[in-house]
Amino acid sequence: MNEWERNRRLAEPTRKAYPPGTRILLNHMDDPRDPVRAGMRGTVRFVDDQSQIHIQWDNGRGLALIPGVDSFRKLTQEELVQECVPLQKGIFCIVEEDGCFEGYTTGKTWNGWVQPLFEKDTAEKVCAKYLGGQQAKTVYDRERNSFVVDDHELGMAYEYEGKPYQIDGEIKILYPIGSGEWCWDYAEGQDMARDAEENPAMEEENGPELGM
Repeated sequence: MNEWERNRRLAEPTRKAYPPGTRILLNHMDDPRDPVRAGMRGTVRFVDDQSQIHIQWDNGRGLALIPGVDSFRKLTQEELVQECVPLQKGIFCIVEEDGCFEGYTTGKTWNGWVQPLFEKDTAEKVCAKYLGGQQAKTVYDRERNSFVVDDHELGMAYEYEGKPYQIDGEIKILYPIGSGEWCWDYAEGQDMARDAEENPAMEEENGPELGM
């Protein structure tokens, strides 16, 4: 048996344990230069012949995991269920402001207002429109998978962290820009339920959600 065949066979148990699509939570990456941040989630792409587990991390990075060196685990069933929260797609706008943005909602409301979630490119547009200029400076922090806002008007900093959701069988990272803080509503003309009481799965949440 040559070395290639030997390595391939040694990698088989890891391939069986971590098939493509397996969701992973990182505890610690033993990389002194530029490790993926602890707590980051990712999806297994494949396992190579050296038993390294190649991951598509939720923040866009692609560093592989080395079993026995890096510390990580599979997501629990409960965590997987949380990623499968049913979402409604819609167009959202801020009351008495111009501009509408495509996004998603779980159906939860805050003081009667919708709490939308946006994909990264849309989140960037929302931040550029409402969290830019002299009022605030917003930057995307890839390691934290967050839009970090330095709000000059409020004199404070806060962030909107991206969370993974399963949409049509695909993991997408959505960002709650202004959710639980701004008066978001469905764009006019959308045939969608606005009253949380009409849907038992909806929950009313009150109070601001600002904070780092």
